[in-house]
Amino acid sequence: MPGGLDSCAARNDLLLYLIYNLPIETWIRFVVWLILGLAVYFGYSRGHSVLGKQLAEQAKQQGN
Repeated sequence: MPGGLDSCAARNDLLLYLIYNLPIETWIRFVVWLILGLAVYFGYSRGHSVLGKQLAEQAKQQGN
């Protein structure tokens, strides 16, 4: 592959340049949506976890 590592480094440099130059409003929106998405993801998984239900059932049986 011609220029394999050089083109990878150049792409990474370009990507970092573009990310660094994003407006602050974009970063704020990104962080807000990231926090909301993580809250939904972990909130849903906490209530629908098969392993968590199994562990809760085992703890309930051992408590009796």
